[in-house]
Amino acid sequence: DNVLVHAKPKHNVFIGHTRWATYGTHTEGNAHPFMIENEHGKMVLAHNGTISNIWALCYDHKVPSASINVDSLGLAHILNKDGFEVLNQYKGYAALLFQKLDEPDSLYAYHGASQLKENEDCEWEERPLFYMQTAEGIYFSSMEESLNAIKDSGDQVVKTLPHNVVY
Repeated sequence: DNVLVHAKPKHNVFIGHTRWATYGTHTEGNAHPFMIENEHGKMVLAHNGTISNIWALCYDHKVPSASINVDSLGLAHILNKDGFEVLNQYKGYAALLFQKLDEPDSLYAYHGASQLKENEDCEWEERPLFYMQTAEGIYFSSMEESLNAIKDSGDQVVKTLPHNVVY
């Protein structure tokens, strides 16, 4: 049961991301979060990490990559088109928050621990993804300190989202 449920009946979703460009250039077009709108639906995605095999994945998933300048945008297109299977195929780092806009009261979260292989050596790589539940909602961040800063009671605990599960 990979669901984090908040008790309030009315949900609001906000996804923000300050990007340190590790892949692609610092341009408005490469700024997160990305909005994808095509025949597969609408989706908003923010990605902390680097996908080293994104062009091969775009090719394998038949996602045209001519207008994709950054790995996160390619990943968003593949997720929007083919679903979660790509999360078992990428090489690199991925902490993701995304929302399918036809599911307005939902937010998907993924904290990947991906295996990179170089010269038969395996290395596990990841980006942090923390969460904290409050009376007002569930907050996610790549920095534990930011969640500790918004605590309003000692009962609120910052936790690490488990790896390789879509919530």
